[in-house]
Formats: sequence, structure tokens, C-alpha cells
Amino acid sequence: MYDVVLVEDDATYARLVEIALSGEARVTVARSVADAQGKIEAVRADVVLTDLHLPDGQGGEVVETLVAAHPTTAVVALSGIDGPTTDAALAAGATSFVLKGGEMDGQMLAAIAVAAQRTRALREAEAAGEVAPGARGRPHRSGIRAG
Repeated sequence: MYDVVLVEDDATYARLVEIALSGEARVTVARSVADAQGKIEAVRADVVLTDLHLPDGQGGEVVETLVAAHPTTAVVALSGIDGPTTDAALAAGATSFVLKGGEMDGQMLAAIAVAAQRTRALREAEAAGEVAPGARGRPHRSGIRAG
């Protein structure tokens, strides 16, 4: 079971994601980057699944903000289209991205699983003193697309 903070301002889409991931992930919904900040720590999220078009941030800026505040938590970007916005998110530190729509419970869950394993391994290495606190490790650019 994974702990996921979903940063999504569209309540209908957020609910669809919650339903699709139920049984595999505990999903906590945040409606903005600012709302997500405290929730990520409170649930000790394995993954932040974030839309790239939010009221308080766009594209790579969203990912940069989340990565800077939570360097050991993997960020998976959500976007309606693949292109410059997803490229910017990956360049800003997203571990992968998922296109909105399509098979949320399959491809989205696969992206979350890979990202969660990365987060857990990085946290274990940090606890064992094998990496510096807050290290990001090497980025994983899987570009998993749903749909």
C-alpha cells in the first residue's frame, strides 16, 4: 500500500483517481501546491502525484517547489498532453509523468509503484547514513503515459 498525495484542483478528476487507486494506495487530496505542503509531511507520502496546471503554479514550477520542499519524496507529474510542459516537469525533478485519462488503475499505478520504491529506498539509504539527508538520487525518466 502506497501513501500518495494527489495535488489536483479538479474535484471530479481527483475523485476518479481516488477510486481508481483504492485498494492499492491511500490517497490524500490537496487542491494546490500550498495545500499539499503540510499533507505530504503529515501522511509521510511515498509519492506526490501532481497536476501541472494549478491555481498557485504551472508546469516545472510546480515540480520545483515540491522537490525543493520534499527532496526525498518522488514526484509524478500529471498532464493532459505530452510536450514542453511534461519536459519541463521532468527537467525540474519529476521522476516520471502520466497523461490524464485512460487506464488510471494500470499505468498510473505502475508509475506510482516505481516512484514509491525510489522514495522508500532513498529514505532507507538516508537512515543508514549511505546518502546525505535530503538527497534526491539519480532521476528516473520513465515517461509512463496513461491512455
